[in-house]
Amino acid sequence: DKGEYIPEFTLVTRRGDTITNDSLNGKYTLLTFWANWRGGSSTMNFRIRRLRRQAKQPLECISYNMDVNTSAVDYVERTDSITWHSYCDQRIFQSDLASRLGVHDIPFYILTDTANRILVAGNDWQKDIEPALGKITSPAEEPAE
Repeated sequence: DKGEYIPEFTLVTRRGDTITNDSLNGKYTLLTFWANWRGGSSTMNFRIRRLRRQAKQPLECISYNMDVNTSAVDYVERTDSITWHSYCDQRIFQSDLASRLGVHDIPFYILTDTANRILVAGNDWQKDIEPALGKITSPAEEPAE
């Protein structure tokens, strides 16, 4: 829920990096839950690539894949140029963090602030996520002279 802290977690990414709540302190974080078998995933990955190019403030992105077939995940990561953190434990909706965050449908997005509090969460990129992202990825306003 908005304003709550994300639960403590430790993820070992597909590249072997370890990500924890502590490692995300001080960074805005976009956590995306998706799968190959669910429509909207390719669009989501395109939006994240564009967002990472345009971001004016540090933004950590974590791709939380809900597939059971890691060869399909490998293919999407190559074709969609996923260069940000990627995680897949092959447990679909029984995955620990997805369960604790109440993820029941995908794609699902969670944007946290620099203290790991949930700013916004939802399934609709344009309605739920884009307005909040616009506030944190825009250049800081210059002080009036």
